[in-house]
Amino acid sequence: MRDVLRRTGYVGLGKVVISTKQHLAIVLPYGKGLVLNLLRWHEEIRDISGLALPGDADEVGITARELKMGEQLVMDLAEEDFHPERFHDEYREKIEKLVEQKRKAGDIAALKDIMADEILPETAEVVDLTELLRRSLRSKPPEAKAPAKVSGARTAAANDEMRVRAVAASKTSAKARAAVKPARSRKS
Repeated sequence: MRDVLRRTGYVGLGKVVISTKQHLAIVLPYGKGLVLNLLRWHEEIRDISGLALPGDADEVGITARELKMGEQLVMDLAEEDFHPERFHDEYREKIEKLVEQKRKAGDIAALKDIMADEILPETAEVVDLTELLRRSLRSKPPEAKAPAKVSGARTAAANDEMRVRAVAASKTSAKARAAVKPARSRKS
């Protein structure tokens, strides 16, 4: 793919999910690898028509001599190659330095106290879907039962209560309440 993109001059366009957010992205060749660059969605791009932007240089009173000086400055500062290793996240470095200073000074007791009060959620149950599918395919299909007729319509609250009881039979009470979502009320 890298070589095809390089030979054709095209880039790949697609969607990627990072954490829980979907992004628009392009894939392009870079050296011996591929680079993924995130783009903005159309609705995230601001329309500049309402901004009070300055006009062209001659409209705002910039002289030809000042423009020439500006061009000379840019040319003097320009380099052939871009060296990304020269740029770094100064904000992150300052935060890390501050945290390290507090750690060395022993000022982390307040953080420990705050964390002690925090209730951490239990880890989620890990379910092996492949094994469940294998078991399902090995077992015989259950015999179909005719649905029982119910006199009158059950309320949404009654349905919720039945679901909570069914889930509670297989889980602890705290997990059961968290796992069951209330049903939407139906209109007749």
